[in-house]
Amino acid sequence: MDTSLFNFGYGLLFDATKEPRDWKDTAFDDKTWPQASIVKSPVKNYLTRSEIPNTLRHRMMGTHPATKDFEKPLFHEKLTLDFGKNMSAYYSFSLTAQKGDSLKFYPREKSRVNRPFVYVCREGKNVFTTPQLNVFRYLDIEPVSGQGIKIDSIYAEYTSYPVNYAGSFACSNPFFTQLWDISRWTTQMCMNTLFFDSPMHQEPLACTGDYLIESLSNYYAFGDPWLARQDIIKTARMLRKNHYDMFHTSYSLLWVQMLDHYFQFSGDTLLVKELLPHVNQLNDLFATYLDEDYIVSQAPDYMFMDWIKIDKYNAHHPPAVIGMGYLTAFYYQSLIIAANFNSMINNESIYEKNLELAEKIKFGMNRWLWDEEKQLYKDGIAFRSQAKIHWWLPADEDVTTYSPHVNTLCVLYDIAPKNRHNSILNYVTRQKEIDLQPYFTYFVLSAISKTNHFDSDGLSLINKWKNGIDLETHTLKENWQDETEFGYRGDFSHAWGGSPLYFLSREILGIKSEKPGFDLVRFDPYVSDSLLWAKGTVPLDNSQTAMVSWSRVGNSTYSYKITIPDDHQLKIYSPEKLKTYKFQINNTEYSTEESPIGLPGGDYLIEYIKIDEK
Repeated sequence: MDTSLFNFGYGLLFDATKEPRDWKDTAFDDKTWPQASIVKSPVKNYLTRSEIPNTLRHRMMGTHPATKDFEKPLFHEKLTLDFGKNMSAYYSFSLTAQKGDSLKFYPREKSRVNRPFVYVCREGKNVFTTPQLNVFRYLDIEPVSGQGIKIDSIYAEYTSYPVNYAGSFACSNPFFTQLWDISRWTTQMCMNTLFFDSPMHQEPLACTGDYLIESLSNYYAFGDPWLARQDIIKTARMLRKNHYDMFHTSYSLLWVQMLDHYFQFSGDTLLVKELLPHVNQLNDLFATYLDEDYIVSQAPDYMFMDWIKIDKYNAHHPPAVIGMGYLTAFYYQSLIIAANFNSMINNESIYEKNLELAEKIKFGMNRWLWDEEKQLYKDGIAFRSQAKIHWWLPADEDVTTYSPHVNTLCVLYDIAPKNRHNSILNYVTRQKEIDLQPYFTYFVLSAISKTNHFDSDGLSLINKWKNGIDLETHTLKENWQDETEFGYRGDFSHAWGGSPLYFLSREILGIKSEKPGFDLVRFDPYVSDSLLWAKGTVPLDNSQTAMVSWSRVGNSTYSYKITIPDDHQLKIYSPEKLKTYKFQINNTEYSTEESPIGLPGGDYLIEYIKIDEK
């Protein structure tokens, strides 16, 4: 037991005077130390070897005019080191001091201190690296010494999952280019031995809503499948251990979506087959939450919707009357994904059971939650829930709300008939009552992309991220505002707000997976009224990329250059807006009516030229 390390408040204190000297040396006598003992695993193969690489470490020096003071002993001077932008890092120092001298460290992203640390010095040379990973741009240092502390060096050890900057993006709108870069940096900071909700909170493996979005950003920025794969496996084990009941109830269903996105990127059929029993058991649990009308009205809670207020309720953990429609939509989509997975491995009976139940849920939502007069879906029906009321499940009141959340999901998952999609999304994107935060805006952007309104409504919504980034920290904020209506103070390194990276690359560069694993690459040439050009690369796996650049001249010519690796196939889908244009590939003319056109991998110049109507 280490008696030199102590908790105080929300910080740590290390007393080097109580640390055994030279305990790291091979000759150190540790006979008095208690022996480790083997604990029996609860199940066979409970512990397995990690399949991800070690995190990288990179030493970074802070800057400040006061660092010149390191040349002389420090007594009570306060220093601030500036590392230029937020980073996920440990920090290390080397110094000479007297016994009992101390240094206090205050890491901060901006103004709020996170995990302060106090180091009590031993006599002579002290070399130390903090045991806690932290996030900071600034490091405030307060020495306390009677005879002076001589500091040799203080530096940050930046650490993250070892990524490859395989993806890239730039376009004629400089803000979108900047936002993509900030989203990539924040996503990288949230990738370590697991995906973090943020390097400030470092919540354990439970924030699947964060990981879902971060994994998508990772695929388009870094092309790495392994961290997402391992987190998906670990989450399956956690679900099994807890009888498929997760603290954030909606996040268990998002785990199914995360597995599906991983499969679309990697084509890893074996993992789907391995984890499908857990998907099926999770869906069986949610079936017990359905009422006689196939609405999820009996769930133990409805966390997590959003960091906002709906009516007077905190949507972090709303009552059933507000959460049931939202959770029912997630469950419906989980059944659809499970049906596809079960079909893949010939589980025909479960496949049919999934689709049959999904159809009943769709009918129930359209029968009981659709408001014909308002032409919107309501969130739920008061007093249906018989679940036990507790802190995370407030009691229902006689309220009727129409959140953008349930309406977005009804469009995204095709619960709503297609003839309702445009009017519903018009409400979602133009209503002012509920300020959707960066997390849920991912689902809104997904629905907008589905309805082919990305260049108008999608780009307009992404412009809202001017309030979602912080240029001082070069990172994404957790929410648009620094503090919610309920007093929650968010952090400044929260990659669940990074979905613009995914959509800017996917939509504007136009590269998508036509079949799981990108063996067949789909290319949708982007048509824009606001952008003049774009260029970038999209990882197709962890070793190969597709390259795209395009430009337009007025509305007369659209020119696209694309390179696809030789061992991949390409399908080109002509945009509806350019169906009347002359269409040619490598100077050979094609008809836009032939869409899609299949081609082998290679280099292509794709042009759409407006025909002179004269």
